[in-house]
Amino acid sequence: MGPWCKVGGLADVVGALPPALAARGHEVLTVVPRYAPYEGVEAAGISVPLDLPQPSLELQTDVLQQPAVPPSEADGAEEIAAGGAGAPAAAAAPAPTLPRSTATGGQPTAADGQPGDGRGEQMQDGQEDSPGESGEPAAASAAAQRLAPTAELYHCWQGGVHRVFVDHPLFHSSDVYGSTAGGGKGVYTYLEAGEAADLDLRYSVLCQAALAAPVLLERQAAEAASGSAGGSSGAAAQPARHAGEQQRIVYVANDWPTALLLLRLQYSVRALGSAADQGERAPRSSSSTAVMDVGSLQRLLAQRLGASAAAAFCIHNLAYQGVLGADTFTRLSLPAAALPALCTSSDWRDVLYELEQGIGGSSGSPDAQQQQQQAAGEGQACPAPGATTEAAAAAASATTGADPAAEAAAACSSGQLNQMRSALLAADCLVTVSPGYAVEVQQEGPFGCGLHDILAARGISGIMNGVDTEEWDPAVDSWLPEAGRYTAATVMHGKAQMKAWLQERLGLAVDPAAPLIGFVGRLTMQKGVDVLLGAAPALLAGSTPPLAPSRWRPAVVEADAAAEASQMGVSNAAQSSQLAVPAAQPAAAGEPAVQLVLLGTGEPWMESALLGLSQSFPRSAAGLTTFSEELAHWIMAAADFVIVPSRFEPCGLVAQAGVRYGAVPIVCAVGGLKDLVTPEVGYTVPGFSHAGTAADHRQNVQQLVAVVRQAAAEYGSPRYRAMQQHCMALDVSWERPAAEWEQLLQRVAEQHPPARAQAA
Repeated sequence: MGPWCKVGGLADVVGALPPALAARGHEVLTVVPRYAPYEGVEAAGISVPLDLPQPSLELQTDVLQQPAVPPSEADGAEEIAAGGAGAPAAAAAPAPTLPRSTATGGQPTAADGQPGDGRGEQMQDGQEDSPGESGEPAAASAAAQRLAPTAELYHCWQGGVHRVFVDHPLFHSSDVYGSTAGGGKGVYTYLEAGEAADLDLRYSVLCQAALAAPVLLERQAAEAASGSAGGSSGAAAQPARHAGEQQRIVYVANDWPTALLLLRLQYSVRALGSAADQGERAPRSSSSTAVMDVGSLQRLLAQRLGASAAAAFCIHNLAYQGVLGADTFTRLSLPAAALPALCTSSDWRDVLYELEQGIGGSSGSPDAQQQQQQAAGEGQACPAPGATTEAAAAAASATTGADPAAEAAAACSSGQLNQMRSALLAADCLVTVSPGYAVEVQQEGPFGCGLHDILAARGISGIMNGVDTEEWDPAVDSWLPEAGRYTAATVMHGKAQMKAWLQERLGLAVDPAAPLIGFVGRLTMQKGVDVLLGAAPALLAGSTPPLAPSRWRPAVVEADAAAEASQMGVSNAAQSSQLAVPAAQPAAAGEPAVQLVLLGTGEPWMESALLGLSQSFPRSAAGLTTFSEELAHWIMAAADFVIVPSRFEPCGLVAQAGVRYGAVPIVCAVGGLKDLVTPEVGYTVPGFSHAGTAADHRQNVQQLVAVVRQAAAEYGSPRYRAMQQHCMALDVSWERPAAEWEQLLQRVAEQHPPARAQAA
């Protein structure tokens, strides 16, 4: 979540959409991990009890891969500057009324660390660990420390939004996705759940804390208002509501890392809801800061949320699905009834039918009491895959008539759990980040990623993301020199100045006539970087003679390829799956040679290619394998064109930022890019082939080269100037998307009537 931690566009969305909703009169709460001791973020004095597995030997091996102590202030600053911090966020909106100045104080947790610091059983000064001969006691102690039984909530008030951070030892690592110090690559993208040993546990902690946060903070605020907690007197104004009616809570979960929140809401909280409806109230402790156990928290959530809380799930990238092995189910601490929603071999139609009918996790289950006991921590909450409880068996056989044990055993026969799939089934409504992507993901093929049938059956809304128009504004951009800032009226002068400065800064030829094309993003196949690299020699050949074959541009040495070498150019095949690409033919007479500036991190071979591009075309290309907010803003301000050649693109935030700066977009006509870029706005390339053959790659490269050359030929023309002005006049703010989000969340909230407030 920007600005504290950022990995990709989701951080921008979670940073900008909540303030836009708050400006419309809603109370909004965001929840993300606390990876570093962020400035201005203080302990809220609330501990969240967690349902985590016992630290077995296997878990000890997994969790000990990460350091157990939180990063220092300096480490956090370096990490953010490098773009290496951030994670998908679980957000609740609207959220409860909270004190604007965070409540002070806090109670010690079950661990021996400082009150509220979430560090678990930290060693006291002078205390030594005394492992046995095998070292197992030390390993067990360290694993238990990493699996601390509580998470601590931290809070700050920013932009009219309650920003909540979850502190837990599992988040105390040098990398957002679990890589150890020096792990390096992959931090500026999503990783699949299996690629870091403890990602399932990390997101389990996040989801448990996010589910509880609005309820616990609301409880704390009520106590502060009544004077029972001695909290802050600066509470935010309570929104008007009917007497005795509690504020509605709608959860917005983002991408697969938040799927466990939806499963807990559906199969734990709602399963316990009938007990709350019958008047069984959760026990109240003397203060919201006091430590409660997991069972008490579950009953409190069931009483407050029950069937009244709603949940929307937002897909930011369907390709990343959080696939786990079936043997990891016990680590998730979920009720057995949630297993069919996760298992790819179970029929999703049965799961959806059971949820719609109130079977298999809701209060209408044939054996709801047993499920309530499990959700409250009073029974076996996590049977091994293939095992079943009577309630889960009844739910499984309710629509199929199959033998319950056989049905449950077959549920995980494929050995995979798909968290994205489970979220699509468990959420009350589905939404994604552009209308175009909403259409694409319902179609069989590469865009649907194997889940198109569920999406087509359930339906999905598409709401185009906006950008933070205060952050991305060339007139006031703090990253730019004051003399380089400009408006639509002064874009020609301002962009020319920034272009000259960027060319000089990067060692490019300072040439105002050369069309400058900028790329900012992850270096992945999804972003079409392999095609862009294949096209680069042809686009740059007219400016600087290429150098001899290098690491990124190997020579063709095989006999069967030698005959083709005169017709085919350089290749990235040695480090990608592609073969030869079109020859680097010089630009035709009258065609200006372009300049390329590419900024990003990602696949190692692509990073090597970017560095090689600079070496081969030192005066016309710059490849920057880092992440820098400053350089990103400079590139947008200086570029004549911004290129986004993605194979698929849910939204296209880079293109949206580019148009704010008058950088005319060159994009593939997919997803949100197709929604944004009309003929009046920029240039579109037909969608790239996903086949992966050499012939398809050549075709993709040829298409991109043709469109870029057309754009370069029109640079500076009246048509180009009209496009530039049209770009800068576009409304890409969050105002309209926030209104659409408001309407969607109101619709889903109306499906769940608000609970009546009970007397304390």
